[in-house]
Amino acid sequence: TTVLRFSVPVEGDISLGVFDLLGGRVASLVGERRGPGTYLVRWGPGRLPSGIYYCRLMAGTFHRGVKLLYLK
Repeated sequence: TTVLRFSVPVEGDISLGVFDLLGGRVASLVGERRGPGTYLVRWGPGRLPSGIYYCRLMAGTFHRGVKLLYLK
C-alpha cells in the first residue's frame, strides 16, 4: 500500500483517482466536498498487476497527476 497526501487551501469538490495506462479508472479514492486542510489517503492495489499507474487529483480548476509504480 501507499499513502497519498494532499492539501486543500479552500473548501471545494475534490476528486482523487487512480488510473491505468489506458486511462481506465482502477480506484476512486475521494469524490466529495472537503474543507481546507491536509489529508492522507491510503491506496492498496489489491489484485492489480504490477505496472505503472497514474494518480489524478482534481480540485476546482486545479489538476495534478503523479506516476505510481507498483511492483509485487
